[in-house]
Amino acid sequence: MSMHTSDDSELRQLVRQLLLLWRSDWDSTDYISTVLPRLMRNPGMATAQERQIIDSIRNAASPSQWAALPDIAAGERAELQVAWEVQPKLEDEISKFQLTRAHDRFAVHKELLDKEWYWERRKDQIARRRRTIGFDIDRLELREARELADISKEVLLQPEAEELETWFRQRIASAVAAFLQEQVLPHLERYDFEAAQTAFRPVEGFSAPGTLAELIGEYEAQQRAEEQATRIRTHL
Repeated sequence: MSMHTSDDSELRQLVRQLLLLWRSDWDSTDYISTVLPRLMRNPGMATAQERQIIDSIRNAASPSQWAALPDIAAGERAELQVAWEVQPKLEDEISKFQLTRAHDRFAVHKELLDKEWYWERRKDQIARRRRTIGFDIDRLELREARELADISKEVLLQPEAEELETWFRQRIASAVAAFLQEQVLPHLERYDFEAAQTAFRPVEGFSAPGTLAELIGEYEAQQRAEEQATRIRTHL
């Protein structure tokens, strides 16, 4: 793990900015041993971007740090190289939803990695997984959705898993309510209780216990009341 103090964090950040300018053709040019010392001696040879960063480094560095700048840059280059090698592996694991493996790798190298990038990529993949689960729910493939949600939770951190479960329960509740309104209640309103039971099967096990029995009970009572009213009117 890198052990730097907060006192040199600004300098390190500036050195990394300079190194990142050179990354595209790093293998073809010896920037640290040749280009950097030359620009330190003669800043006028730098490009506009290089000059801006080098001037900032000169202002941020102590005399000893400025003298040792190539060595400092070499150390930062080694750490950046690790990050450059690790980040594609992280990207691959995150894109495959191997989030436990990705987080283990991130924990080892987090001091060298772009933390904001990591958490955003993780968040994006969880959002994509939610959409996939949501599509299953929309198709009333509720058991498949439940299974995918449970599998997904296994590779999430606890707060992420809890958030996914809360979202899943709310999404299921909304889908079941809409299904009851559109597919079950029309049968109950006709007092066709057998058809209502058949229509209810796709959401059975995902609604609150006793939901259908309670609805049938309400409509049976309503049916009896209507039949009684009819008999009364008939005898008037």
